[in-house]
Amino acid sequence: MKIGIIGHGKMGKAVESQALKRGHTIFLLPLPSPTASVEFADIDCAIDFSHAKVALGAVTECLLAGKHIVSGTTGWNDHLIFVQNLCKELDGSFCWAPNFSPGMHIMMHLNGVLADIMDRFKAYTPNLLEIHHTAKKDSPSGTAIAIADQIVGKIDRMKQWKLKSDEAKTEGTLTIDARREKDVKGIHRVNYRSAQDTISLRHHALSREGFALGAVLAAEWMENKTGYFTFEDVLDFKTMP
Repeated sequence: MKIGIIGHGKMGKAVESQALKRGHTIFLLPLPSPTASVEFADIDCAIDFSHAKVALGAVTECLLAGKHIVSGTTGWNDHLIFVQNLCKELDGSFCWAPNFSPGMHIMMHLNGVLADIMDRFKAYTPNLLEIHHTAKKDSPSGTAIAIADQIVGKIDRMKQWKLKSDEAKTEGTLTIDARREKDVKGIHRVNYRSAQDTISLRHHALSREGFALGAVLAAEWMENKTGYFTFEDVLDFKTMP
């Protein structure tokens, strides 16, 4: 498959490495700008790991060109409804996830199962810790937001989430402690604490290769498919108990 990479930073380079290992041909595509459009004619699918300010333009141009696109860029979630509608209108193919690590999505699947259980155990208060490298711009991470949204959506006593650094916590608020430390690829930990004990669920990314491989697997899976997809569709967790 001919894969175009949008954003050739650390993640883009990791995607290139994984795609080449799997026998794909790579094209490095420029970031879209008001004065220059991206040429998609030579590719079958694009993989976007750019940044929030250009992701919408990159995804839109790719869909208008009739190409499949996978995006792991975070910080532009407010525009995803627009892309979902555009994808439907154009009969396009788009897959977005805040995290393409298969291991992370196993944790998120377990997070949903655990939240369903903990809804009944009101003595436990959940909180969330996420740690990333100092170059990561969005805080909390897109993955942390997805985890928090799962918990708030499944536990009735949790009404919202807020960053720990925000104003004083109110009842029914899930606290996210977002930290930035040198050379940390990604740590996410969910804690449920009571007066008697603590239950924890944790994922620690050791390298970017897992994220990159997941994005390439998504691109392969999307071939000959149309629609708006998440990485859970790729991993097919719907068939799991």
